[in-house]
Amino acid sequence: PVPAATPEPSPAPTETPTPAPIPAATPEPSPAPVDPVVDPTPVVNPPDSPIDEVANDCSSNFCETTLTDGYLMRHKFNEPDATITIEVEYDGDACVGIAFSENARMGDSEAVIGSPDSGLPQKYRLGQGFIEAMSAAEQTLTDASVESRDGKTVMKFTKPLVEPNQITISTGENKMLWANGGDSITIGYHGPTNRAPFTLDMSSGSAPVQETPAIEGADPIPVVNPPDSSIDEGANDCS
Repeated sequence: PVPAATPEPSPAPTETPTPAPIPAATPEPSPAPVDPVVDPTPVVNPPDSPIDEVANDCSSNFCETTLTDGYLMRHKFNEPDATITIEVEYDGDACVGIAFSENARMGDSEAVIGSPDSGLPQKYRLGQGFIEAMSAAEQTLTDASVESRDGKTVMKFTKPLVEPNQITISTGENKMLWANGGDSITIGYHGPTNRAPFTLDMSSGSAPVQETPAIEGADPIPVVNPPDSSIDEGANDCS
């Protein structure tokens, strides 16, 4: 007899693999908040400093003032040593002068006057009708020069804001005088129209100059120099 066929064993059921769980997405970290841009911290001056604690443009950059046509003044306060640097620029070759005043008049004012002929500005006390060079001990200007440059006269100097027995220079409003020699480099009479008083707020930069009418018919003003002065006694003023 033919043996009965042995049935094929049924294949074992195949288990369907369980898919691995997908990990949850890690959220992107939020960017750190950005601080708003702030202005630099203003410099705080020591209690005995003559410079105001209020920050002003003219302590970081030169501020410019037009004194008259063809005559500019630039100034900058130097906070670390309580000084001021002043530069005047005049169209032409001439003696030039800048003065600080208590009454907007020549008398009792104090000036810095220079000429390309000498190359060195000097400090003067001004009277009503004369000027007097300060003593050698009072000639405290630093980085001082006056020269002809490209058809212009440029005078520059640095001066302490506060000096004994001298007019204090304020970082705010100052009464001042300007003068020039017209077309003469000799320190002498400036003429009736080549000078004027003005008031300038030196903390705000380019402030308007307040002029008064020139006095016609003024006589030349002699210079009186102290015994230790190196300035020519025969010179007249340019203030």
